[in-house]
Amino acid sequence: MNLRLVLLTMSATALYLSTGFAHSATTEESAMSNPAQACQLSIPAPDSKAKPKATGFVNGGTSPVYVICGFINPSTMSGGVERFTIGARSLTGQDVPITCTGVIGTIGDPSPWYVTKTLTARANGDSSPSWYPSDFGGTLTIPSSGSFSVTCALPPSVLISYTEALYLYEIGS
Repeated sequence: MNLRLVLLTMSATALYLSTGFAHSATTEESAMSNPAQACQLSIPAPDSKAKPKATGFVNGGTSPVYVICGFINPSTMSGGVERFTIGARSLTGQDVPITCTGVIGTIGDPSPWYVTKTLTARANGDSSPSWYPSDFGGTLTIPSSGSFSVTCALPPSVLISYTEALYLYEIGS
């Protein structure tokens, strides 16, 4: 065997050993929560008729209320959030506009990021607005997504039916 071929083989083997095991694999997972557990009044009001129900969080009153929903991110230390979503449904028999603000960051974070979206709570099924990496200046995952929430001005007779985070989870190499 020629010396050049031996050195080339040794170099290639060293390169493989130094980088081949450093890469980890990820899988895409979904964390869904029932809003009866994940949501609460953001601004409590003693006369509010908004409350958790078995099917979600509903505003049974006659005026809008602010509801905040927190999201589960089990991959805080290993991956990143690809999107977070809420499901909203109108119980009036008509489509109803709803405004929600997604927030990433924590107390003490110098720059929490707020992204507001207006959606239509449909009478015939869930509408599902999502917040994506591009909404927060990211590319593959949402930056600083260790803590994130959505606050909605929930109109009367509108139900938040689910919350979901789609995230990357590290599974090893």
